[in-house]
Amino acid sequence: MTGFCSGFQRLNFFHLGLITALLAAGRPAALAAPPYPGRLGVEAAADAFVDVVKEDYRWDKPDGRGGWTKLRREDVDEHGWPNTDCRWILDWRPCAEWTGQVDDPDAYRVDRSGTYKGSFTGQARLVRADGPFTIQSQAFDAAANRTTFELVIPKPAANHGLVILEFRDTRRSANRPTNSGLSDFRLFRPGYAADTRQVFTTEYLACLRSAAFSTIRFMGVLGINGNVEWSKDHTLTQSWDHRKLPADAAVEPMDPLNKKDGWPWEDVIALCNEADMDLWLNLPVAVDDDYLRHLAALVKTTLKPNLNVYLEHGNEMWNFGFLQYAWNKARAKEEVQAGRVRYNDDHTNNEEVWGQRRHAQKVKEAVDIFGSVFGPETVNHRLRGVLAGVTPDPQGFFIGGRLPGMLEYLKAADGDPRQYIYAIAMPAYYGGKGAAGEAGTESYSVEQLLHNMQSAIDQTRADRLAMVALAKQYGLPGGFCAYESGPDIGGGSAVNSANRIRAIRDPRQRELYRRNFADGFWDLGGNLAMQFTLAGAYSRYGAWGLTDDVSHPDRNALFPGVRELIGGKK
Repeated sequence: MTGFCSGFQRLNFFHLGLITALLAAGRPAALAAPPYPGRLGVEAAADAFVDVVKEDYRWDKPDGRGGWTKLRREDVDEHGWPNTDCRWILDWRPCAEWTGQVDDPDAYRVDRSGTYKGSFTGQARLVRADGPFTIQSQAFDAAANRTTFELVIPKPAANHGLVILEFRDTRRSANRPTNSGLSDFRLFRPGYAADTRQVFTTEYLACLRSAAFSTIRFMGVLGINGNVEWSKDHTLTQSWDHRKLPADAAVEPMDPLNKKDGWPWEDVIALCNEADMDLWLNLPVAVDDDYLRHLAALVKTTLKPNLNVYLEHGNEMWNFGFLQYAWNKARAKEEVQAGRVRYNDDHTNNEEVWGQRRHAQKVKEAVDIFGSVFGPETVNHRLRGVLAGVTPDPQGFFIGGRLPGMLEYLKAADGDPRQYIYAIAMPAYYGGKGAAGEAGTESYSVEQLLHNMQSAIDQTRADRLAMVALAKQYGLPGGFCAYESGPDIGGGSAVNSANRIRAIRDPRQRELYRRNFADGFWDLGGNLAMQFTLAGAYSRYGAWGLTDDVSHPDRNALFPGVRELIGGKK
């Protein structure tokens, strides 16, 4: 062929094109492939369980003076259930309705109404202490030693979602005295059978699956921040035997048992299996090697074999505001003084540097331990060690977060990092002036806040490009990742909280989200970014969730924008 066609051929092509167009008009157009498939993961959110008792651990006992006091170790059994008369508190109210003022300018309330099916082992007289709900159909099965009842919450109004339920004249079993407590308390959400074995709500799973996330991170729900142990004069280590169990009374920290962790590992793995998404593990900082070996064995045995595992040591080990930062630095100092480590081989006496190097070393050791269980061939393939910090600048302000120093130390101490470190990571948030409610920003409009967010995104380019270059310098197979990312209006200040929340709900936030992730991360060479978080209430403490209601993912602009980037369906 000479590059031209005859009139007859052109006519046939014209007819063919016309026929094709007519046929296409009769069927829906195919959806364009998303531009960044597999590149966004998400942080798990709370409000996930069918059994709402698991969601929080707020139990009190009578103080003998007409009031209430917190439970102590002698007041609970081995799983945290009270062995005394008690009250249980569930509070879903928007922040900060308990003060008479709601942060959210729309005063949005997740609809918690309906009939909840409750049951527990033992007997008690149930009393509504506070909150808009009623109790009905209470019955006791003596043969099973089990009490059943229904708790009815009406449609949303003031204080909707507050439940304070008293258990009086308790008797755990027939051979126990009055005031002996209860166990195995369950309260299933509306729409679920009293004997259901379903763990996660259908709405939560649908929300999670409505975008094509590749990976789930569990830092928040695992209770990683602050989950460390101290004595008066030295750090302590946590053992596998003391971990949170599926049979425990809640997936939240349980002070009477000194269990500071959150979700049991079994629930973490189960959610990844149900969603068919990779597992990003934040490893508790104070655990010993035996703990990690048991955890590796549990993951290997129960996680779907097609799912990858990311390993991150703690969370933000550079952050002065977290106890794990202080614990890690103190443990590094103890280890240097004992002469067991190489953090000071170059004769540095800077304890911040010791902590930085210990953090890096612990990622390497975790990869080694998991690799010994999964098989060495899985390292940097199915097993992916993530070295997290906060800056690519060797002289950055947060010494504990200087990634160049960590990589240099690992190379000198353990050889080429590309053999055991999959990726380096730092956060990829955007906020800008006024986003945290700083002094002097009281009158900032939504337009000003959105403009400042765009400027903040643009100002991150240099650091993100430097991270890409640093990962390439060391040949890391996973390159540069973001362990947390998304819009950030948190901080706890009530200043201008209404407009800060409105800025997140504004339809223009969708384009800012694209600018941050597509233009300002992936197009620069970034790999996997983790959105923080899936869902959560919007308040002065942040509007972290892609939605503020898992039952309605598209209430705000962000979820549709995410689907444009990575795919998924409503």
